[in-house]
Amino acid sequence: MSGREKLTVLLGSGVLFLLGVAALNWEPGRARTGTLAAVFAALAAIAVRQTVRIGRRNGKERKKR
Repeated sequence: MSGREKLTVLLGSGVLFLLGVAALNWEPGRARTGTLAAVFAALAAIAVRQTVRIGRRNGKERKKR
């Protein structure tokens, strides 16, 4: 993974996290619930993507041995 990709994932995760924190201060309603659900789903998708990427990398390293 290149440095640019790492920076993109880090900044994207940070922005999503801050958006979720900001949404907690909003009045309860559909906008808040939808925003929090979208932020949670996006962060979960990033976590799954990173986990799969690391798993693939580790699988290739094991085959080399």
